Amino acid sequence: MALITCPECGTTISDQADRCPKCGFPMQKYDQSGNSAVTPSKLKSKNFMTLLICGLVILIIGAIMVVSLLPKTVSTSSISIKDISIDNWRLVEDYTDFGFYEATVTTNETDPFVAVIGLNESNSGCAALAFVNDGSGVLKALSFYDEDPSIEYRVIGYMTGCVISETDISDISYRNFDYSDYEYLEESSCTVELEVQFKQKLNGLLFFGISNDLSNDIDYNCYAIVTDGKLEYSYYVSSLPYKTRGIEVSLVPLYFCKSNRLTEDDYTIEQAFNIVTEKSTYDYLDVYNGSEIIRLDDCKDGFVTYITTLTNGGDKTERNVPRPNFANLVDEKCIINTYDSYSKDDHFSTPFYEITILGYISYEEINQ
Repeated sequence: MALITCPECGTTISDQADRCPKCGFPMQKYDQSGNSAVTPSKLKSKNFMTLLICGLVILIIGAIMVVSLLPKTVSTSSISIKDISIDNWRLVEDYTDFGFYEATVTTNETDPFVAVIGLNESNSGCAALAFVNDGSGVLKALSFYDEDPSIEYRVIGYMTGCVISETDISDISYRNFDYSDYEYLEESSCTVELEVQFKQKLNGLLFFGISNDLSNDIDYNCYAIVTDGKLEYSYYVSSLPYKTRGIEVSLVPLYFCKSNRLTEDDYTIEQAFNIVTEKSTYDYLDVYNGSEIIRLDDCKDGFVTYITTLTNGGDKTERNVPRPNFANLVDEKCIINTYDSYSKDDHFSTPFYEITILGYISYEEINQ
């Protein structure tokens, strides 16, 4: 047996020892010539490299998982639309002075996109939107006084986004309220408020389908603004069985068009909201119309997303509740409108809003 010196702490120990009894250095890594086969610095370097490689592997796996969760974007350049037609008009609901119609939107493009519909005799921008997939979609329109809707509407453009599914949603909640019973029709109706939370902090316009457990019909042409991954949507349900209470609804996300965030440096307020609020008085109602005008220089026609918050006057229960919406941007100008109607018996004062600009969504124009 020979005595050797521990290379770590300098203690004299037996050459038969597996480890230094003082500092625990592994002596089996130390050769008989007195030279350490693995020095402490080499051990530390090896451990560092091992940890570094493990960390990189974890980061790569995490990045792959995040990318797999993100909705797949369809670029505008991949869409080649030669023609979009609107036909097969049909009356869905008929009232005394107006009717609700549906039409089929068809195209040669099989990839999903959103058709932007305008009015033939107006240059005020978008009148309706229709989600189109596999060459077909549905347009919903309102027509007054028995006018022919087939000559009122025209396609003015399209916008692209990404396909989205239920796996992109983290939570959905809803509540039913405001039930009304119509004995002469033997029907009931109610309003459903949905709140949807997405896994990603999406900002833009979501297209989705919605249905309820008492009907086989699915409305595939619903759309609403998503802000920071949250969507709130009010859904009016009619033609329910008489005295219905408590229905269940389902939401199917379809397509998402992202908005580009705007800051105060990106737009100019040409006319502030509180300058142009107007009041109209009728026999039983007081109607308030407000508006704010903003300008976005060097921007194509599209949509401005925003939030209105009632700050004073109006219905106290609605104050300080943010309401997301969107408005047309035409010729670099956007008019954001508010509308309130109150019964004269309620004695509400003039409502005032704070308007927060969120983002901008453009669309590609087409001439047909």
